[in-house]
Amino acid sequence: MKTVFLLGAGFSIPADFPSGQKLNERFFNDVENKILRHSSGEWQWDEHGAIVGHNGRLNSDYLRNSYLLSELVEQFQKENHSVFDYEIFYDWFLSKWNNIEFMQECCEIVNDRLKGKVIEKSSHFFGKVTINQYIDFDKCYNHLIADLLDRSYKRDERLHLYEKFAYLIQRNETDIFTLNHDLLIDYILKKYDIPFSDGFTEVDSCIVGYENNPLPIFTNEYEEKIRLFKLHGSIDYFLFREANQTYNQYDLTGNYYFFKTRNYHDKHDAKRIDLATGKVVQDFNFEITPQFLTGKSKLEVINDHLIYAPMFENLKKSLSTAEKVIVIGYSYGDPHINTVLKQAIDGFKFELVNVNPYVEFPFRKDYKRDFVKELKSITDLNIT
Repeated sequence: MKTVFLLGAGFSIPADFPSGQKLNERFFNDVENKILRHSSGEWQWDEHGAIVGHNGRLNSDYLRNSYLLSELVEQFQKENHSVFDYEIFYDWFLSKWNNIEFMQECCEIVNDRLKGKVIEKSSHFFGKVTINQYIDFDKCYNHLIADLLDRSYKRDERLHLYEKFAYLIQRNETDIFTLNHDLLIDYILKKYDIPFSDGFTEVDSCIVGYENNPLPIFTNEYEEKIRLFKLHGSIDYFLFREANQTYNQYDLTGNYYFFKTRNYHDKHDAKRIDLATGKVVQDFNFEITPQFLTGKSKLEVINDHLIYAPMFENLKKSLSTAEKVIVIGYSYGDPHINTVLKQAIDGFKFELVNVNPYVEFPFRKDYKRDFVKELKSITDLNIT
């Protein structure tokens, strides 16, 4: 039997990972002076201890961006009289960036609020709005989301809640499609000693790490019967932009690679080698921001993308041959996913199991109860 799993944020909630609502609360509530900007270029929430906190305050960026983020959230709420949504806010922010007058007004408000709160030499943070400030803020936002997801929470003590899930995925040929950026599914597969393919391989990889060890790059090749697809990216995915290097000059070619790592030094010191000679031909990686999709307009990014486009096509193909589809913790909030799922249900015959059903579950009224089964918890999965 071919089984397909589709996992949403609710899959991680039993292990106490933050839901979308909790992420909304973190960004909506007071963020002023609550974030850190490290010398490495990475951002974190200011809750990691004195040593980390000291490093994150070596310049004024942490303060500037925290006040700017707070001001933008306030402006967003003035225009959108609804419950704050961190993804809708992200799209709104991108739409506003080309409005230089608006951004300049926000910067001036921030300047006024900062006066008297910081030392005189750092009191003026914003003058002319530049593209560099936009890139910096954009990366900051992704880093802050990744920081909240890159924690263990209660995954160890609640691993037993995923026992039936782990058992089911080993019984048959299984494709697991997840919309989550966290590493809980990777952790579960490894803890239960389940071999899986995720489209990355170290074989013939031209990207090497700190000690010249090959780093797994995305090839869209899957050898195991358990296949994992992170449709919207992951906090351990990173981008390597290819460049022709002459001494310390880098001419970007437009080509790029996706690689995986959990190692700090490999992330910062990733290099490109000539596979024929083994010699380093590019000694600098331009990007250290975790690669995952934020915002509601995901399909625009997915189309023609090196990693997201083939994964999305794999979802369509997998659903066309599935005998059972199990949806866990998905709130049906992504139109591009709903469209593919609806087309598959209309065109193919498979059993659909919906775990943690939401009120807006779109197929409850459209299909007979013997076609759709609804469960309240992942522990209610039938393993017989």
